Amino acid sequence: MTGQFLYNAGRYPEATAALQKAFAIDPRFWVAHMMLAQIQEREGKPNEALSSIDKAFQFSGGNSTTTSFKAYALAKNGQRAEAEQILNSLLAAGKNRFVPPYNIAIIYAGLGDRKAALEWLDKAYEARDVHMIFLTVDAKWNDLRADPKFQDLLQRCHFSLK
Repeated sequence: MTGQFLYNAGRYPEATAALQKAFAIDPRFWVAHMMLAQIQEREGKPNEALSSIDKAFQFSGGNSTTTSFKAYALAKNGQRAEAEQILNSLLAAGKNRFVPPYNIAIIYAGLGDRKAALEWLDKAYEARDVHMIFLTVDAKWNDLRADPKFQDLLQRCHFSLK
């Protein structure tokens, strides 16, 4: 989890070093692969990020968090069709099983669809999605931070950016 905290602090080299320690203990720890993928995406290394997220998906048994981040990374890399395909598959899966709304919001954020991202974040708020705690620090939401609807959501969550 040290890697995750350092990632959210924007301290990517230190986060990567912490994740390497986690891999030394358990090379199949999917959360560490997920965090590494997010760091690589932020550092402008899309191919490495996609490779890491594929490992996270494999080791997680297909967790939808890994799937949603893959779609986000694909969208940010200009591979919209692939990202939209994953989005549609998760939306379809959501008819038969729980898919966290936060995960759907991430994909819309990657696609640049602010309105849909905010709508799904509202659904995540209603579902009391545990990932909402990262709204103030996760860089994936940077493009939404100034939006009054995002600011309202932060207030409803009792978060402060001060």
